[in-house]
Amino acid sequence: VLTLPIAVTGQQIGFICILTDMDRSLSRDQALALNSALHFLALTLNNAHNFQDVKQQADFDSLTGLYSRRHFEMRMAEEVERSNRMRYPLSIIFCDIDHFKQINDNLGHQAGDDVLRGVAGTIRDIIREQDYAARYGGEEFVILLPRTTPGRAVALAERLRRSIGSAGYETAEGNVRLTISMGISGSQAVEDKNSGRLLQEADIALYRAKSDNRNCVRE
Repeated sequence: VLTLPIAVTGQQIGFICILTDMDRSLSRDQALALNSALHFLALTLNNAHNFQDVKQQADFDSLTGLYSRRHFEMRMAEEVERSNRMRYPLSIIFCDIDHFKQINDNLGHQAGDDVLRGVAGTIRDIIREQDYAARYGGEEFVILLPRTTPGRAVALAERLRRSIGSAGYETAEGNVRLTISMGISGSQAVEDKNSGRLLQEADIALYRAKSDNRNCVRE
């Protein structure tokens, strides 16, 4: 058994074990060839690891663990194309935490971060496996609902709104109660869908919810 370290810039990242029934030792040329192969293997593994780290950072929001806005928009374009081709409905929920600035101003940004993580956790608990939730920016979240009519999206949004409103989110400054406003947009199976239009309509519906004293769902 021959066990050799795999290292990059002096940092060990693994081992390779070679089992053989040869009675003789490796020749000098064989040892050099093996050392060269290990060097390239180490670089390849390290590059693959770095690529996965970069992709993870690009695809997910580091604070909440939800998808990033960039990844969401790519996924939405794919889902819109698929829904147009296969003719199934598609809906979007735009969410905005009510009076979030007051939490940051009164309790500090750490408490605000705790609240964002807590709301993200509630969203993950409520949505289905096939749905996609992302942090869209600041205190805004967006949820893509494949194969979902606008009516069903409203029902899910109301369930989510009640869950967030009844939950208390633990922060370093104590338990925080809050509400959330939501805007819905969607298309039926027979309609042609457009990513930009769906997002714009959901954003307009969210603005109506904020104007109607918040803590409500509008479409």
